Amino acid sequence: MQRAARCLCAGGLIVAGCSEAPVAVTREPTTTAVERVAPPPTAGELRARVRGIGTDPAPDDVLLVGDSVMVLVTDDIATQLASELHIDAADCRRIDHAVHGPCGAVPAGTVVTDGVQALADQAAALADEGIVPEVAVVILANNSSVTSEHLDAAMDAVTGVARVWWVTTRIDGFGRQDPNNRALAALAERDERARVIDWYAASEGHDWLADNVHPNDAGQRALGRLIADHVACDCVP
Repeated sequence: MQRAARCLCAGGLIVAGCSEAPVAVTREPTTTAVERVAPPPTAGELRARVRGIGTDPAPDDVLLVGDSVMVLVTDDIATQLASELHIDAADCRRIDHAVHGPCGAVPAGTVVTDGVQALADQAAALADEGIVPEVAVVILANNSSVTSEHLDAAMDAVTGVARVWWVTTRIDGFGRQDPNNRALAALAERDERARVIDWYAASEGHDWLADNVHPNDAGQRALGRLIADHVACDCVP
């Protein structure tokens, strides 16, 4: 499939990694203030620190970790939340093991860390700065099956984070969709810090996918708003 590059920008200047999005995704990213976080991302990765431009009350620091869907919706989240967003997202990221490029926009020779390791790395790097995010949002149920062991390890990687929101998946034509969503619901039942943002339910009946996984322009706006609403109120709105 032919794809079009989508990058997070500030004032028209590309400052972070790009991810190849389906060609149906054409909306220009929203302007946000960005500070690059080392190590610099490669193609298909987005690691950045973004000051949201929302006006409603929101947590001071929010950690966003995920796959290509997270890459696509980060700027939509930033338009809604007045938070410092600490982002580590990459094409093809799985929760269970690292992925070696080429995959998506990730080139050969690049290794995409698994989701659990990305959470641990970000938590440790922020702790070195004296920062403990109040909230984490995780999108890691798209590219592989998830198990209770994976999810518990991910929660252990961010033990200092008071609330961890897990986004359910809508991946048309993949058998892991429903088991993964059930695993996320079960996590929220057994771990008081974990809650679910139900993208699967919210997207039901809407033409919000550009392909079988990635949200299109309208879907990105909807998912960005859905995530921001949950984070801002610490509730299921």
